[in-house]
Amino acid sequence: MKFTHLKGFEDWWGEDLARREQMIARLREVLDRYGFSWILTPTLERTELFQRSVGEHTDIVEKEMFTFEDRGKRSVTLRPEGTAPVVRAVIEHRLQPPLRLAYVINNFRAEKPQKGRLREFWQIGAEIIGFASPLADVELIQLGVDLLNAARIPDWHLEIHSIGTPEERRAYREVLRSYLLPRKDQLCRDCQRRLETNPLRVLDCKIDSPSLRDAPRLVEHLSPESRAFYDQVKEGLHRAGIPFQENPALVRGLDYYTHTVFEFKTPHLGAQDTLGGGGRYDRLVRHLGGGDWPALGFAFGLERLLLVSQLPPPDPRPPVWVFGVDEADLPTALQTAHKLRTTLTYPVQFYPDPRSLKARMRLANRTQAPAVVLIGTEERRAGQVRIRWMDSGEEQVLTLEAAVEALKRRLRSSREA
Repeated sequence: MKFTHLKGFEDWWGEDLARREQMIARLREVLDRYGFSWILTPTLERTELFQRSVGEHTDIVEKEMFTFEDRGKRSVTLRPEGTAPVVRAVIEHRLQPPLRLAYVINNFRAEKPQKGRLREFWQIGAEIIGFASPLADVELIQLGVDLLNAARIPDWHLEIHSIGTPEERRAYREVLRSYLLPRKDQLCRDCQRRLETNPLRVLDCKIDSPSLRDAPRLVEHLSPESRAFYDQVKEGLHRAGIPFQENPALVRGLDYYTHTVFEFKTPHLGAQDTLGGGGRYDRLVRHLGGGDWPALGFAFGLERLLLVSQLPPPDPRPPVWVFGVDEADLPTALQTAHKLRTTLTYPVQFYPDPRSLKARMRLANRTQAPAVVLIGTEERRAGQVRIRWMDSGEEQVLTLEAAVEALKRRLRSSREA
């Protein structure tokens, strides 16, 4: 039987993995400058955590979660998103606000795989807990902008909206349902179901969007306090020089949001045009059993960032190889390789088998090694090594200390060139 990876679950290796790690490193630097600490939550959580936070009538909970029963007959779920587990950890470990927590995690959703949408996908996210000011929303969005710039993402744009409080949304749902009921036959099958369970999700439907242009708008049903909060966020974005578009259909797919929601989008991803998004969730900490702490956060999809990033590929550093000419030379060659690893910035690889030297030199050529360090009987007895420079074929016999300095000089000059 030939084993292959499951559809929607990807292997990472070689240049793709190097680009991914480069991307994560650049984004981590930005988050570190903003003063975020790092958190890692388990991949598996109790299903109820997501039912209570994300919402029982969201597409994520109803159709997309990998949920099963464990040996203790408990319903458990592979993490579909990062915010609820972070809030659970904050409450469980009694972490005290103000908190700035960031993470790089894999999430799982049983969606139909397509470009930019996998069943196992990676996100880099940030959560801020303890600040109620609209300036926190502005700062979070500014962080998103800085992350996109660090990732060299072209042609992105920001969409924002306010979805008010749960009470305001509850009243608006009835207004929207009354508008949609006479038009039910015009809706797609999913939205006909959503009309009964979660009518706000109808606004976000790509199929039905043309028929919803005259639907009542949520922002028109906000309280004066919620409208003032939204106005302060927009004013702060203007002051920060961050362009945005207001999208009255933007509701996000999770029930825990309050007030500000936003998404960063790009035209370069096709149908899956969202790079990342988030918003404020002032009721979630209390809803999950914690304090009455306001909070907000967002996440970016790493795969989507990588698809459109204009970052140059990582500068590869090919290995310096260390070969023992004969089997008796291999122990000394191994010790030499270890010493070189403590001094060189290039990777150093040791070949432990005594196969033909000619075959090993072909390997060095294939891996684009800048130099090979050879140790034969004469070199071993004299306490020396032989360096062969692969670009010219030139050889030098030196003490190990002199060889280290020669390698440093030559490798540095080749990188500068």
